[in-house]
Amino acid sequence: MSTDRKSLEKALKNFPSSFKTIKDFLSLSKKYLELKLEVLQQELKEQETDKENTWTRMEKCRAYNLLSFLCYLVGNIEDALKYNKESLNVYPENAYPDNVIGLCNRGWFLLITEQKFKEIKNMCQRLDELKTDKTSMAIAKADIAFAYSRLGIQFYSEASKLYSEAILEAEDIEKNLESNELKENICIWSYGCALAQTRLFRTFNVCNKEDLEQPKEKVERVCKLLKHIISSNIESSSCKLLIPRAYVLLGEIASSIESKEILHVGLIQEVLLEDPELTVDGYYEKALKLQNNDIFVLDRCGMRFKFIHDLDKAIEILKKAIAIKESSINHHHLAVAIKEKVQSIPSRDDAVSVSRQLYEVLPHSDREHQEHSARREISAAARLNIGNKKKRLINSPKKVHKLDLIKNKDEIEEILKHLDKAIEIGMNNDAIYDKGLLLRQIGQLKEAEQVFKTLTRNQHRHTSLVVLANSYEQIGYCLQEAMETDKSDDPENDEEDMKMNFKRSLEISCEIVAKIPQLKDCWETAPTLQSLLEGNATTKEALKDLSFLYEKIRQYDKCIDTLKLLVSKAETNEEQIEYGQQIIQDHLKMERFDDSALSFEIICCLPEWQNLVDAKLFVKVFIESAYDSYEKGDSEVANLRFENAFDFCRSKRTLGQSNTKEMEFSVLVLCNPNDENNGEILVEVLNHLGIKSSLNIDGVVGFGRLKSDLLGDVVEQSNHVLVIYDFLQPDPIESKELNEFKKNVDIMRNILSDRGHGNVMTIVPNETVLSNIPKTWSRQHAVYNFSDAESETFLNVLSVKDILINLAIGANS
Repeated sequence: MSTDRKSLEKALKNFPSSFKTIKDFLSLSKKYLELKLEVLQQELKEQETDKENTWTRMEKCRAYNLLSFLCYLVGNIEDALKYNKESLNVYPENAYPDNVIGLCNRGWFLLITEQKFKEIKNMCQRLDELKTDKTSMAIAKADIAFAYSRLGIQFYSEASKLYSEAILEAEDIEKNLESNELKENICIWSYGCALAQTRLFRTFNVCNKEDLEQPKEKVERVCKLLKHIISSNIESSSCKLLIPRAYVLLGEIASSIESKEILHVGLIQEVLLEDPELTVDGYYEKALKLQNNDIFVLDRCGMRFKFIHDLDKAIEILKKAIAIKESSINHHHLAVAIKEKVQSIPSRDDAVSVSRQLYEVLPHSDREHQEHSARREISAAARLNIGNKKKRLINSPKKVHKLDLIKNKDEIEEILKHLDKAIEIGMNNDAIYDKGLLLRQIGQLKEAEQVFKTLTRNQHRHTSLVVLANSYEQIGYCLQEAMETDKSDDPENDEEDMKMNFKRSLEISCEIVAKIPQLKDCWETAPTLQSLLEGNATTKEALKDLSFLYEKIRQYDKCIDTLKLLVSKAETNEEQIEYGQQIIQDHLKMERFDDSALSFEIICCLPEWQNLVDAKLFVKVFIESAYDSYEKGDSEVANLRFENAFDFCRSKRTLGQSNTKEMEFSVLVLCNPNDENNGEILVEVLNHLGIKSSLNIDGVVGFGRLKSDLLGDVVEQSNHVLVIYDFLQPDPIESKELNEFKKNVDIMRNILSDRGHGNVMTIVPNETVLSNIPKTWSRQHAVYNFSDAESETFLNVLSVKDILINLAIGANS
């Protein structure tokens, strides 16, 4: 690479572009990216033939920008350049495009294909001018948010965050600049932000632990965005279409609050708009009244009617939606509605009818009396039905309603047809899961097991935590049922596999319930596994084998008496933890990693566990068990275990503190630009393991790297730091660069010291460098041969295991 090309690359990295997301999007399979590309191409085709042509200029630009980038990701550079040109020519009369993402993307495309360097220089000059244009920069941020929102549920949180930032920036501009186009943009971004966040209110869409908690303030912010859309008087067709959709999203929020049994009348009142008589279903009815031909409105209303078991209405609406435009959602929910009708489920149970009364916040003078009566009426029904309602929310049944394949042949074929179409159109994980349930219901246990396994493999990186826990649990039930009905070809192995899958489900569900205690009774995994294994536990030795399973595991209380059956002589937490750790050490020696990790998950429920457990044992267990899960292909379980290991230091030092920040990165790799290759090797190994990591190189922006003046921010967002140091005898020319690097390391050390948690380790390429490490740096050192990071066929992830264990433990633990 020539010096000139290096300078152009460095310049491009200073501007927003789709390439900022490349690390995230390359984690997706090519097949998944191609599917998303086809969907967006179809939307563009429909828009071009639409006489009303509702898209705004901004919407056209962002669609072309994402299409262009997706073409590049799947290897079609020719179409990438074609769509990029379209994005820059949305307004041909504009001789100086202000489409920041389109300009910067074109610069990258030309640089990658090594052509038109002069044009790249001109683009960089134009981008430098646009850096001071707050409107263009806000649009660029929202453009990236749009890309994240279209690539799957694992990116909803990032999309919502970026949209929120863009809206705040644009609103600040709007105070001083009256612009209809800016008002349109804010309205459209408000909808995009609310849509992404509303999806996260549905627990089974959540892929990241930090997104499980949905505080009241977050719900209120989203409602405020939706109110803004409904009350806006913007004349554009695009914004008018968002009003009925906003009503639907408000209905989803109210429904989500209702289904989670968060009986908070005040919050429902805040959700209500100018029509205080609206019930939860009233939002959907209002949306249908405003717009009964919009596919989004029809799909969501069909889902709602299915949820409340008005199945005939749901089927009617979903069939109408399919006739207008097929979607993964309408095919999926039509299939489920037909199946529920075949099962003869009552159209509306008493619990739903009674609970809805609670949310009818009436405007009459005696409203307070009516609310009190509603609460009194619901109490008896809630006690009887709350468990069943939660089970429906999670939808992981231990026993399934059996369907006669011969008697219901036509209906089952129709259900499978719609499920397969939903999967084909959108790689819909919920549809895949429901297909597994249906196969289990008709007795095709092996086929059902294979369907659930496609979800646990998480090939396309968008299986949510709830679906993951459910899928492991359902595999266990398939194996259990096969053994009970003499359909198992290998009962001995199937029994072990069954237990392993129940353990996987139990571990993940514990993570979910830790964030949402209301869901503690939603899974049958713990009592099922306990009953299976306790039949063999007749001695104290056998009980040791079951230390992770005791009765109160499913209660998830903070003062849980986890090891009661085994440590009956223990009188204190200290003794319980001591005995528990002895069991864990035995499990670790026997390489029973699942048992070790699960036992620690239970110990973590005991009071003051952080101060009583052996930090080295804790970290070693979770990293060893993470590697074990990684090798078995259970990437999500591996990720959870790595996070537990790296978070131990922080949780110990922030004990009793509230609102502690979530860490964006588990590990920050800090290296001098001269060591960029080594840094990239190390980050690649870490990312391949699923460890959230970032590479920070002074003066370089993009691809997860930040400028040195932003070093403080990225260190604050990182749990631990690895410093790569390789300066035996630096040249005088490099001394300035070396001094700057040492300065950055000192800044980093001070940040970690001030906040009180986070470890740092220095990595050197050979023993001879050790003596040159500044004495002010970390006492933790490791010699690492970077050439060992790659084997002949694959990345050598084992090469960093000891480094990770020592880093997570820390020098002072």
